[in-house]
Amino acid sequence: MANLQCPNGCGLTLEVKSDGSKECPTCHYSMSAVKPREGNKHTQAVNQAIKEMLVESRLTGEPVPWKREHIIIDRRNYDSNRKYTGINRWLLAMDSDICYITADSIEKHGLVKADDAKPRYVVAWIPPRLTAADKTLPLDEQKKVLAKKRPFMVVNQVYRSKDTPGLPEKKFDTDKNNRRYDNVEEFIASIPGLTFEVGGNQPHYKKFADVVVVPRIEQYESSEAYYRDVLHEVAHWTGHQARLNRDEKKYQSGQEYGREELIAEMASAYLCHYFGIPVSENTVSYIDGWLLAIKADTNMLVSAGQQAEKVLDYFKLNEGESKAKAVA
Repeated sequence: MANLQCPNGCGLTLEVKSDGSKECPTCHYSMSAVKPREGNKHTQAVNQAIKEMLVESRLTGEPVPWKREHIIIDRRNYDSNRKYTGINRWLLAMDSDICYITADSIEKHGLVKADDAKPRYVVAWIPPRLTAADKTLPLDEQKKVLAKKRPFMVVNQVYRSKDTPGLPEKKFDTDKNNRRYDNVEEFIASIPGLTFEVGGNQPHYKKFADVVVVPRIEQYESSEAYYRDVLHEVAHWTGHQARLNRDEKKYQSGQEYGREELIAEMASAYLCHYFGIPVSENTVSYIDGWLLAIKADTNMLVSAGQQAEKVLDYFKLNEGESKAKAVA
């Protein structure tokens, strides 16, 4: 096998492993020593989409779900409300959206997708059917013929509903009528450089894109639960190298990841007190869990507290009075 450069832009030559396969030492892209069987254009498109998602996840270290205080809504087609299942869960896993729409449907709505809208792939399996000739056979023979047939896969392109300006927001039966807190909304809107995205089912900070993502407020059991997640992810946002430069290189690894989570929990608790949002028992138990994970290191706890205090200093919240009264 000839020397090959990593196709993911790492600029390194793939290392030869003991089994003859090759692997990038940076992103761990691998190439089997055995030539894989080529599928049709549909399976190739799906495999490529999954591969890109897995590479992105490995390179960016996106966090996996850990705690949830909100309702999970399955991703679905905007018009039919049909849920995407099977491999589609993987294909849409990296998106912060719930509803998807086809190009034809966008046109039927009289709308135009955003110029930078990127299509997603979704898979559908078409059940086997009898041909006109098959239907002329006796019924028992038809059953035998049908049993030998296999469903076939078709791949469709869809777009996120949020990539279609003017498309009405989808409502769900499980939505809660949670009220917004003006003081927190004004605070979030006033943060310079903060990109805040609403959607999906998992609150997280996309470190590689420098974006805070939180599910819709209607998915939460309460307004307080929603804003606790918002402030937690905003606390993570402050750790970026352009801001407080906190644990930049070790953010997603072992003990340092636990420390960053502890800092974000402490900082979000400080912010909750500042804005008059109750700190739930769930948050306290969450902190306890991380303390256990890092073996309740006293120095770690003190250090995390100091870093959490810096979050308040960064937003200059230590210089003014609490805005808790604005919630009442």
